[in-house]
Amino acid sequence: MTDVTDVTDVLAPPTPGLDEALPQVFLPPGAGGHLPDDTHAHGHEDHGPTGILKWLTSTDHKVIGLSYMITSIVLFYFAGIMALFLRIQLTTPHSSLLTFGQYNELFTMHGSLMLYLFAGPFAFGGLANYVVPLQIGAPTWRSPGSTPSATGCISPGRSRC
Repeated sequence: MTDVTDVTDVLAPPTPGLDEALPQVFLPPGAGGHLPDDTHAHGHEDHGPTGILKWLTSTDHKVIGLSYMITSIVLFYFAGIMALFLRIQLTTPHSSLLTFGQYNELFTMHGSLMLYLFAGPFAFGGLANYVVPLQIGAPTWRSPGSTPSATGCISPGRSRC
């Protein structure tokens, strides 16, 4: 039988010339949150772009999914404001807030916004980009460059699609 103290010798055998008082631990490069290069000598590490540039150029599936969801929620609020105008029009039988044609246009725009610019992008763009790579254990999508450009397609006024 081996003693418990012998197990550490099997995992990390002592190396001649090193101080025996220090624990012998073999970690892969970058493990433990420390990088083997001299990035800590300057006091900070380069993490890439920050702010709005990070949201526009990122290929991280979580950032892309969140941008879809945030854009969809903003458009959801616009559609909600349209629904408020529709409800105000219906409060009295002879309301003059909207004409019959304006009411029909607003009703159509409200429905289109809710279906095409909220429900679809939120479910299939936002949740799918955020959750599916986590479920299958993938670090990101196979072609991550296509999803940020698709995020721009749902924004109003974008014509590059």
